[in-house]
Amino acid sequence: MLLAVSSALFLAVTAGVLVAVAGLLYWSLRKGRLLAASLVLFALAAVAFGLAYAAVDTGYRDADGSLDCYPYCTALQDATAFGLFLAPVVAVVAAFASVLGALVRRRASPRDRS
Repeated sequence: MLLAVSSALFLAVTAGVLVAVAGLLYWSLRKGRLLAASLVLFALAAVAFGLAYAAVDTGYRDADGSLDCYPYCTALQDATAFGLFLAPVVAVVAAFASVLGALVRRRASPRDRS
């Protein structure tokens, strides 16, 4: 098994996080703060990934055992697995949303309609 947690739990958490991220990005687009929200999400994802990577690299409390501990994983091992696999997904979604938001805003700009 690739992750230490069950597949159903991983899919449920991933779906929940992506729905929350999409909702936040949509709300920030409506408020005109998409770039700020995308930067914050990207920074949080980078910090989460960095912390998970540091825990695995240093062997902190057997965090590097998150790939082979199932079904007796600790909370740290589960968090490390989510940090390593879910943080890059959130970063890519935030980057994609900021590019898409810029394209939509540029297309809807009134100065382009001469």
